[in-house]
Amino acid sequence: MIRRLPAKLLLAPLFALLVAGLAAPAGAADAVTKTFDGWTATCNNLLSCVVLATASDDLFYVRIARDAGATAAPTVKLVLAAQEPLKGPQPAFRLVANSDGRKDALGPFPASAPDQDSSILEATLPEGAPSLAVIDAIRNAATLDYAVLATRGSLDLKGLAAALRFIDAQQGRQGTPSALVARGMTPIGQVPAPPAAPVVAAASSDGVSAIDKPAVPKAVADMATPVCDPEAVADQSEAQAWHLGPDVTLYALSCSQGAYNTVSALYLVAGDKAPKPVNLPRPAALKGDSADNVAENVGFDPKTMTLSSFGKGRGLGDCGTSASWLWDGLGFELLQASLLDACPGALPEDWPSIYAAQRKTQ
Repeated sequence: MIRRLPAKLLLAPLFALLVAGLAAPAGAADAVTKTFDGWTATCNNLLSCVVLATASDDLFYVRIARDAGATAAPTVKLVLAAQEPLKGPQPAFRLVANSDGRKDALGPFPASAPDQDSSILEATLPEGAPSLAVIDAIRNAATLDYAVLATRGSLDLKGLAAALRFIDAQQGRQGTPSALVARGMTPIGQVPAPPAAPVVAAASSDGVSAIDKPAVPKAVADMATPVCDPEAVADQSEAQAWHLGPDVTLYALSCSQGAYNTVSALYLVAGDKAPKPVNLPRPAALKGDSADNVAENVGFDPKTMTLSSFGKGRGLGDCGTSASWLWDGLGFELLQASLLDACPGALPEDWPSIYAAQRKTQ
């Protein structure tokens, strides 16, 4: 029986967000996030922002996204994630914004499904005017009724205006015509440009490959035993390994097994040298007290030289964290990280970004 890893060694701070107030946008280096009556507003290191909330029935959510910069336009995405496959001709979202007895009908917005048997329907409105019209209609309303096929429900809009005002402040849009709330006549040219993205480069993928059923060196297992569940280290049937070069091997050892997450400890072995724990840089919101070489549900893609981690907040996978790192020949550099701590939340591809770098093209 594999025991769980002690809490201090798990990614305990998985959902420990870096909460900030209306800080000045200039020079923002870390993600900032704040929740307003169920609406989560997050801006990453590039001041790319997301506002998101889920209906009380856990089926429907609205995601509003906007990059930094004077010319960046908002985008609205509508998602219905039902428990059963959705059937019907020409599905579309029909919305009604309710405020003080007034009802504003919005749509229909054609919806699509990832595949024929999918229980997910989504519609991404064109950026700019179409999305902005929906934002203007719902930002000060009380509730948003939705209907798609035979499914109906309602989303509480309390907190939306405050969340939009928050990202306006982070992006320096207050009082300009580009603001989502409280527009003014301040010249739009005063909206700051987005910060420059960090640039990371991957090493050559020549000779890089996965190792089938790797034998874990005793030195690696001995190093992992004090910080992992000893039973998990002893049973390495799920261990992974990759050749990163002629003389460098990456090992991912099972460190703890949970209901829906496998925690791994990562080590590098170069030639006949002693193994070294991998250093995985993380944004401030994810650092906490977890070990730098520990991650959840890891994988490595030899073609892109990318190490990935995906931690589920619960079995449905509607909240949690994801991150990826590039191998540059010497170590791993952070490429991206996303986080959503609200459960029920959203599909992983809609989790707000908390860090983004630019991959250097060869």
